[in-house]
Amino acid sequence: MKTDSFFSATLAALLLTFAGTTVQARSWRIHSDASKKAHFTDINAAMSSSEVAAGDTLYLDPGCEISTDQTISKRVTIIGRGLTGSIPVSWINTNVKGKTYITASGVSIQSAYLHGITYIRASNVTIERCWVYGIASDSGTAQNVIIRQCDLSNNGEGSTIKGRGTSSSYTSDWTIENCVIKSLYSYCISELYKATIRNNLIINTFSSTNNVATYCLRNLNSGVLTNNIMIQTRYPNNVIYSTTCSTCTFSHNIISQNYEASDNIVGITSTDAIFTGEYTSYELIENSPAAGYGTDGTDCGIFGGKYHYVSSGYPLGLPYLEINEIPNRLQDGHFRITQKVKVEAE
Repeated sequence: MKTDSFFSATLAALLLTFAGTTVQARSWRIHSDASKKAHFTDINAAMSSSEVAAGDTLYLDPGCEISTDQTISKRVTIIGRGLTGSIPVSWINTNVKGKTYITASGVSIQSAYLHGITYIRASNVTIERCWVYGIASDSGTAQNVIIRQCDLSNNGEGSTIKGRGTSSSYTSDWTIENCVIKSLYSYCISELYKATIRNNLIINTFSSTNNVATYCLRNLNSGVLTNNIMIQTRYPNNVIYSTTCSTCTFSHNIISQNYEASDNIVGITSTDAIFTGEYTSYELIENSPAAGYGTDGTDCGIFGGKYHYVSSGYPLGLPYLEINEIPNRLQDGHFRITQKVKVEAE
């Protein structure tokens, strides 16, 4: 019985119903398994097709697992199936295992696992509700990039989010908000100009096996940082490389050290003073210094501000199948299929 194919076709039909706002735009299914009979087996094939045009939407079917590097060379929207948690226990649900190269302006990626590093080489790119191994800009101009409600992690290949320096020419005016940003090797965020960094949880879990001093933030010029929680778990005094971020504006951040104590920065000495229960739950305790300390009385961290972090990663405003029960036998001569469709509203 082809349950996966049925699920994919049904979900695609539902998504097309909700998402079709432009008459000319078309939608396409991608599944790495050719037997699922999607339109394409990977993103590269879709980009090579003369039928796929700017403004189209590509849906990554459940179970789609692309092992090779992918290049997004047209202004398309790519939507995955959402996340099963902030970090996958296994890579079974990984959408792209290779590296992702974004070379077209205006690309949007939502609700996908991107296990390889994502290289942004164009402007006006948006990455939302994704799990990303790391984001870098290594060539071209990549301005006005939005990274929102994502879980980003890095394990030994440079900063988790890295631009091309502190001038206005390449990677300026990025917005990074309501993300979990972790690094256990290098810096969490570096080499950006005039970035807006707000309501993030920025954690550097520097490992004892590494021999270099690392920080949460380094080489940021003229950025604005508000409502963030920043932690260096091994060396608490290495949160901000202050000499390379001296032109930034800091306001209402929680930092796990007594860094330039002022009304705009609260320093703490223990992560237990912020979160409840398990450290990775990221829920604030009732009397947490991060509760209500953000601008306009919002909480600092990923659950404050306008775009609350959503661990499920489901695409905003689009339907998904919460329940999809397909029996393997007839009942009164009929297959009684149970489906429940929900729409992520926040």
